[in-house]
Amino acid sequence: MPQAPRAAPTGSMLGSTEATTLIHDGVVRASPTDHAQIIASLPAGTAVTVASAAIHNKSGDWYFVKNASVTGWINVLALQP
Repeated sequence: MPQAPRAAPTGSMLGSTEATTLIHDGVVRASPTDHAQIIASLPAGTAVTVASAAIHNKSGDWYFVKNASVTGWINVLALQP
């Protein structure tokens, strides 16, 4: 049975990793900005590992994520309900 989606990780996990599932479709980018190269588009329900605390900039809040097929930055909105 699939697990229910989890809320976005908090910024307190710096230096550790946390598994989560995308709540919304998300675009993975090469750097934490809306103008960075798109690496991949991931559908809602994709499992990822968050490998950094959030970075906040003019483009919003970003997490560095990875899974078996992609590594890059995703906007926190893909991880929040």
